[in-house]
Amino acid sequence: MKIPRHLFSILGLCVVLPFLPFSSSLAQDTPQEVEVYFSPEDQLADRLISLIAKEEKSIQIAVYCFTHQGIMKALTEAKKRGVDVEVIVDPYSMRNRPAIGKLAKAGISIWIWEGRNRGERRALMHNKFALFGDGTLWSGSFNFTYDANKMHAENALVLKNSVVQERFRKKFEEIKLSGSIPFSEYLKKNK
Repeated sequence: MKIPRHLFSILGLCVVLPFLPFSSSLAQDTPQEVEVYFSPEDQLADRLISLIAKEEKSIQIAVYCFTHQGIMKALTEAKKRGVDVEVIVDPYSMRNRPAIGKLAKAGISIWIWEGRNRGERRALMHNKFALFGDGTLWSGSFNFTYDANKMHAENALVLKNSVVQERFRKKFEEIKLSGSIPFSEYLKKNK
């Protein structure tokens, strides 16, 4: 009897999938709901601000470009409520240094990613994600800017999944500890 080739592929997946660490762990902790948003029609900044306003424990953000005053104000308000807030930005965000400075003045922990050089070019910290203490993860292409919110074609996913969030949390700590410096140090180095 001849067995069709595609059956071997299916059988192979059945044998291999349980041993893949991310896939098998993810299956055990499937999110109940995944929200998908697109800009400009879904007003991503407003949705992110709403998540920030609801958070009671902690917020960790890694974002390439951060200039949106409304998101900054929401984070400042969260800090006043006692939420632990940490933000990592690429130096590109420092082009608008006063805006990032407002976050630092509010007592928010700001880290500037120095990255690693790849030959003559500096690698970017191009992530765009936010981790919330209630288990919510925000991720996608959305930079925290007015143009990304009102003009560009951007996206964001919002989900609760402890396995996925833990991977992002580890990445956040890795970015912070292996290539970032505090805002005040960055200012001293780049006078």
